[in-house]
Amino acid sequence: MPHTFNDRLSQLFREIEIDLGTTELCTLTLEALYDALKDVKSNDLHHFYSQLKELTLDVQATQPKYAIIIDSFFKLLRYVYAQDHKHPEHFQVPKKIFLKYLKELIKEKNRRRQEIIKISEKIKLNGKTILIYNHSGTLEHVLLHAKNKKQKFKIIVAEQDFDKTGRIIEFLHANSIPYKVVPSYMVSHLDENIDMLFFGALTLKSTIDFVMDTGANAIIAQFHLKKKPIYVFLTTGKFSLWKAEKRTEIFTHSKNRSHHTKSIDFEHIKFSHDRVDVNLVTKIITEEGIFHPDEIKKVFNEKLKKRLDFEKKMKT
Repeated sequence: MPHTFNDRLSQLFREIEIDLGTTELCTLTLEALYDALKDVKSNDLHHFYSQLKELTLDVQATQPKYAIIIDSFFKLLRYVYAQDHKHPEHFQVPKKIFLKYLKELIKEKNRRRQEIIKISEKIKLNGKTILIYNHSGTLEHVLLHAKNKKQKFKIIVAEQDFDKTGRIIEFLHANSIPYKVVPSYMVSHLDENIDMLFFGALTLKSTIDFVMDTGANAIIAQFHLKKKPIYVFLTTGKFSLWKAEKRTEIFTHSKNRSHHTKSIDFEHIKFSHDRVDVNLVTKIITEEGIFHPDEIKKVFNEKLKKRLDFEKKMKT
């Protein structure tokens, strides 16, 4: 059975996200759109608004959904809509002006990360031992910035998927940050040595839980009970500003194993991500500031309302 466009787009997004992370995936997507529009010979993009809405629907339909990409496409739609909300489909904005806005949107991703890095200076790392688990470009920049600020700290890497843990180790080694690696299921043996935990997140959903790498929930729940500070770093552009659906990040595989005397068939259940209740973490660091769990709920709901209100306007 041939794959649909959305299947191929989902696979492409997933492969890039695994290698580079969601922020870089978003940047590459926007740069591809920029290059495609720049190559259009005509300065008249008369039908572009309707095409942009179709593109937005396409990025909304990927599995998994990437909130940071969806957020960027909605910003493009809002920009066009603001020029002439009665007739946005006429797209009166010259191509040159729209490309300038798109370029600024691409730069905004880096600015948001830089703001998180600056805000993270409020967390004192000197003399601390920090547990990290998932590969996160933002988190790596935070740690590197702290090292460049002459803060001395140690890292314990909770080992998980080889590719993700390998990238963390390569980063720490390349930047001469002292670290040790322990299997994630053995971190309880080191809980007295760990001062705080740092995590990145794929997104924050309307159910007010984070989507993270599988295994993150068990580690966070364990150290929440130990009352260790747990920090999550993500930009507000990664908020999933839609009503959360029934969880879909589960894949079931049929397995066949040989035993001594007979063959055994069973269902092998594998999840692509964990969902982590926001109340299990201590603070959430975004480009807009540092928030307690109850505060981030308010921030999220305000942004969700604005998104839903805009979607309603587009339909009228």
